[in-house]
Amino acid sequence: NLPCSELNYLNLSSNKISGSIPNLPLEFGELPLIDLSSNLFHGPIPLFLFNSFSLDLSNNMTSGSLSFFCTMIINIDLDYLDLSNNLLSGRIPDCWNKYILLRLRNTSLYGKIPHSLENCTQLGLLDLGDNKLTGIIPPWIGERLDGLIVLRLRSNEFHGNIPSTLCLLLFLQVLDLSLNNTSGVIPSCLNKLTVMTYLWEGSFGITDDDNFIFSFNDHLLVVWKGFERVYGNTLGMLKSIDLSCNQLSGEIPRELASLEGLINLNLSRNMLTGSIIREIGQSKSLGSLDLSINNLSGEIPESMSEISFLSVLDLTNNNLSGKIPSSTQLLMKTIRKIIHSYQQ
Repeated sequence: NLPCSELNYLNLSSNKISGSIPNLPLEFGELPLIDLSSNLFHGPIPLFLFNSFSLDLSNNMTSGSLSFFCTMIINIDLDYLDLSNNLLSGRIPDCWNKYILLRLRNTSLYGKIPHSLENCTQLGLLDLGDNKLTGIIPPWIGERLDGLIVLRLRSNEFHGNIPSTLCLLLFLQVLDLSLNNTSGVIPSCLNKLTVMTYLWEGSFGITDDDNFIFSFNDHLLVVWKGFERVYGNTLGMLKSIDLSCNQLSGEIPRELASLEGLINLNLSRNMLTGSIIREIGQSKSLGSLDLSINNLSGEIPESMSEISFLSVLDLTNNNLSGKIPSSTQLLMKTIRKIIHSYQQ
C-alpha cells in the first residue's frame, strides 16, 4: 500500500461527496495540493486546509465568513486559492500577501476590494466576479499587479471611472468589468495592453510558472458570443474585453482598433455615442463584436470586411443608417447575425 503520508496531491473533484470536510492531515499528512472542487461539502472551511500550497474548494456549499483568515496569515503558504461558487458571507479579508491565483467568484462577499491585495505582486489571475463588491475599481490594480493575465470583476456594484492605470497591465488577456455601474469614457490607452495587440499564435507572454495557473486551475467562465462559456486548455488563446452593462459614455476610442489579437469585444448596453470606428477592420482576430444597445450613429464601416473570423455581430438598438457593406463577411452564410429586438 502507498503510504498516505507521502501523498503530495489529493484530487477528489467532480464527485458527489457530502458532509463536512474531514481532517485530511490526520489521514494523509500534510498535502501541498488539494482539489475538492465540485462536490457537496458544506459547513465552515477548516483551518488546516490553508496549510497547503494550492487549494481548490470551488463549486461546493461551504459557508461562513473568512474573518479567521487574517488570524493565521503568517503561517499561510498558499499561492493558489479557489473558493468560487460557495455560500460564504461577509467581507473579503484584508491580509493578503503573495498569491498567484485568487478566485472568489460568486461567494456573496461584499464591501470594497481590500487594499492588502496590492501586496500580491505576482498575481496572475484575479476573479472577484458575481459578488456584492462596492466602491471604485482601485487604481493600484494596474500599478501593483502588473503581472495580471486575467482580471474579472464582473457583476458587482463598482462605480466611478475605469482607471487608466489598468492600461499598465501589459500581459492582460481577459478584462471583464461587465455588469457594474462604472461611468465615464473608455480609456483610450487600452491599446497599450501589449498581449492583445498580437495576432493569435498560441499564448503570448506566459511563462512556465504562469502556465501552472492554467493547468491546475485551468478554467474560466467568460461571456463570449452572447453565452457563458467555460474555457479550459484554450484559455491561453483567449483575448477578451467585456465592458458591457455599465454606464460608459463618449465615443469608442479609435485606439481599440490596434488590438489586432482581440477575439471578443463587448461594449453593449452602455451610452456610447458617435460612429463605429472606421479602423475596426484592423482587429483582424475578432470573432465576436457586440455594440448593441448604445447610441451609435452613422454607417457600418467598410473596413469590417477585413475581419475574416467574425462570426457574431450584434449592432441592434442603435441609430445606424446606410447599407450593410457589400462583399464582406457580413453577407456570408457562415456569420451568425443577431437580429432579434431587445425589449428592455
